Amino acid sequence: MAPDEPVSDVMMTDPTRALANEGVHPETRESAVVIVPRVADLLSSLQDLVNEYSGSSANELVSSETWCAKLKAQVSGWAVQVPDSLLLAAVIRRLTGKAKQLVCMASCTTMDSALSTLCNKFPKREFQGVLIDRIKTGQVFRDCTREDIMLRLGMVYDELYMQDAALAEIVRAVRVLFLTLRAYISIRPNMATAEDVSGMLSIIGDKLDADEELHPVLFGEAKPKSAIRPIPSAPAAATVETKIVPDAGPSRSQRRRHRARAKHSELMARLKEFESQAGKQNKDTSDSKGGKAMAVQAGKV
Repeated sequence: MAPDEPVSDVMMTDPTRALANEGVHPETRESAVVIVPRVADLLSSLQDLVNEYSGSSANELVSSETWCAKLKAQVSGWAVQVPDSLLLAAVIRRLTGKAKQLVCMASCTTMDSALSTLCNKFPKREFQGVLIDRIKTGQVFRDCTREDIMLRLGMVYDELYMQDAALAEIVRAVRVLFLTLRAYISIRPNMATAEDVSGMLSIIGDKLDADEELHPVLFGEAKPKSAIRPIPSAPAAATVETKIVPDAGPSRSQRRRHRARAKHSELMARLKEFESQAGKQNKDTSDSKGGKAMAVQAGKV
């Protein structure tokens, strides 16, 4: 750009330079024209160095505090050279969804006020609790690829390495993701420390680099054992048959009671038969005695 080119023409033809001139005092515009390319490069570098942040607990891997700290670290070296209004604009460009709506509605005037608003609206403790639950269900690792699985594990570890419960869940998730490397995962989940988990991730990263055939069991393709697998559709009859549990037979006490009842029934049947035979014999005897008596009486007559 020629030194005598009017600033207004630059602002009309180049939005990036127009943004860089925002907030610059009119008396210093000539020097601002020289600084514009440098400021534009610094602001555009945030696009590559800082990921977008939405504030969604269901999708993010870092808390609001972690994201704000990373952004501050990136701009701390050149914050003096860039007007605060431009830093605020750069922050808003890296926000999406609820986070962007919040900052815009809060009418923040500085970068620090915008970052403070984000940290207050999206508390770190609540986000980390949701993140631990997402690790338990495997949702964090769904749709991962071999190339980004270690990056995602590293981000989760950096966010949760201060919590013992989170370290235990990371170890359990790694056991599911890398079934063939269980020999190298000797950490007991409930006793895992930050140093143990960091060393485990380092070993797994080295194994992935050394063996191109090694692939994690991605949650999007093969769910962990604790996950509920969908039941395939089947005919009603077949479904009923699969639910039938084979009868293990009567228990020992039931068999004893059955034998006792059978023996009792057998004895009662014999007793009835004996009583029947005895009654028949008595009847025959009485009939024979009555016949003899009648014969004697007839002879006397």
